[in-house]
Amino acid sequence: MKMNFLRNYSTSDLCEIYENLNHWNWDDRVGQKPCDWDDIPCSYHGIRKQRRTKYKVISPILKNIKNIVGEKELLRYHNVQYLKSMNNDEFEEWYKSYAS
Repeated sequence: MKMNFLRNYSTSDLCEIYENLNHWNWDDRVGQKPCDWDDIPCSYHGIRKQRRTKYKVISPILKNIKNIVGEKELLRYHNVQYLKSMNNDEFEEWYKSYAS
């Protein structure tokens, strides 16, 4: 799957897409929802049989988004915008201790 289209989105949009997919919610900005999305398991830990999972579908997208915006911006979005557990200044202080 070519992911060059992701570079057309803002950092904020990419973080929102990442957050949606990371919570198993399909985001139409990455394309049409797979027809079996609601029926496939999130993950599968069986040894013998390879199965299609949500994780296998979204992991390349998540990896590409992380490469574009970086872990810090994903964490900022998660804590400041999604959880609303801290403001930007508090996030910067927290991130200093997290990154060290």
